[in-house]
Amino acid sequence: MKLVLAVMLFGMTSQAGSPFAPVSGTPLIQVAAPADVPRSGMFDRNHPWPEDAIRLYKEAAAIEWETKPSEAVEAYRQVLAHIEDFPQDLRESLNTRYMTASIRTWIASLLTRTKRFSEAWPELEQARKVADDLLLNWGYSFPLVSLSRVVRTRTADLQLAIGASEAAAQSALEAMDLVAAFTAERPDDEELQSELAMTMLYAAESARMRGATAEAQTIARRLIEVRLLLLQSHPADVRKMRDASSAHILIGELSREFGKLDEAKSAFLAALQLRQQVERRNPGPRSSDDLLPVYSSLVNLARQQIQWDEVKTYAKVGLTTSRSILQKYPGKAGASESVAVFLTMLAEWEEQQDDLAAAEKYLLEALSLRKAAARSFTLDARSQRSLHVAFNRIGDIYRQQKRLPEAREAIESAKQISVAMIERDPTNLSLQRDLSVSYNRLGDCYLDEGLSNKALENYRDGLRIRRSIADIDKGSVAAKLDVVRSLGMVGDAAKSETEYREALAILDVLKANGNLPKVNDEWFDWIHQRIEDLKAK
Repeated sequence: MKLVLAVMLFGMTSQAGSPFAPVSGTPLIQVAAPADVPRSGMFDRNHPWPEDAIRLYKEAAAIEWETKPSEAVEAYRQVLAHIEDFPQDLRESLNTRYMTASIRTWIASLLTRTKRFSEAWPELEQARKVADDLLLNWGYSFPLVSLSRVVRTRTADLQLAIGASEAAAQSALEAMDLVAAFTAERPDDEELQSELAMTMLYAAESARMRGATAEAQTIARRLIEVRLLLLQSHPADVRKMRDASSAHILIGELSREFGKLDEAKSAFLAALQLRQQVERRNPGPRSSDDLLPVYSSLVNLARQQIQWDEVKTYAKVGLTTSRSILQKYPGKAGASESVAVFLTMLAEWEEQQDDLAAAEKYLLEALSLRKAAARSFTLDARSQRSLHVAFNRIGDIYRQQKRLPEAREAIESAKQISVAMIERDPTNLSLQRDLSVSYNRLGDCYLDEGLSNKALENYRDGLRIRRSIADIDKGSVAAKLDVVRSLGMVGDAAKSETEYREALAILDVLKANGNLPKVNDEWFDWIHQRIEDLKAK
């Protein structure tokens, strides 16, 4: 008898408040009675694969392990071609269909990694059709649930890579609800719990990207529950340490966005402690690479708390670690970007020390690395966004050096990148905020040149975007503080008390609700002084 995989938030057969409950309540598919799927379909005794097919598969897997994605794609395609020559009963067996869908998913992931997006889509479509059909007709088995989950998360990966963040969020939610429904029926199954945690991470990150901060935080808190439960059961398991640390990072980032900076720091330090344990137990490039996002998060938090010594400390160790990885593995995906990130952070520290020449040196190296990445991957959203950041930052340094034509040229380049990316992904709030930053920096340049009308035009464009973001992401303290900043810029350029008063009203509400970070308390004095200066004139 078939059962419907559709349950509402917290409305599960498991205990109320269980971290294993589906979130969205979206109906998925109907599942038949349980099936028995071996862990490796090609070795099923009832439908054994020929030796030459097994050999081809092992060769393809070996090529993938050697991090040769393009060669691995062609090797896996040879396996699929070989499967087409199987006898019909073997070709249509549960295990062969399972392996075929798995291989297509791996191919799609490799194609996404190498930016061959148009080739990845049909592979994922075929994999999903087979995976869902198997789950529908054969029923519960962990490998089948995992396969359907992986197809959906790989689809989300591809959608994110091409800038379709709204579609990626939907794919991530589908994956999470699928696994959560099964986990609620089997709350003691650790395999399902681990699978659920992976889908929660995808879903929370996707929700955060599209501005649903409160939804992301709800998912993230359930995620940390699941991963800490697993870590408690296996305290020496390196993989579970790594998984729990990822949840801590996400909680930290969301706490930072809500203005809970002390909570954010506690979460980041917990993540750092876990990842340092992993590095001691399992040294190597993967463990070193895993430390980088923690260092980056700690730098960003220290910036927000105006703790510049900590900015320098974490940025330097991050740069040293990322340079070492890039030197040892120059072809590693993301290695040059990690170096660029920490160069940019150190540039900001030098800027705070009034050493603009040192800041420029760091930023030019970061810009060079990001230009190279963007030339290689012209359709890659991450590479393009990183290049946008690099142009904006070097433009800001040029402005401070009074090199205003060069500053405007760099910032205009950043602006054009943002405009093009928003055309491809109009619901992505991070991209919209990037564009507002470019407008504000152009406004700064025009103001320095004495062109107050041009400055005001750009500041108002930035304010318009930031109002829109705050209206969509109503729970984000960071979005509200961005509006306050833009109101201050417009007030300065227009010599208008109206914008200052509106900024004060927003800060008053944040303060009354306990959501205003302490470091922003001084903004009250700054705005009141601006109002007094206007009245004096």
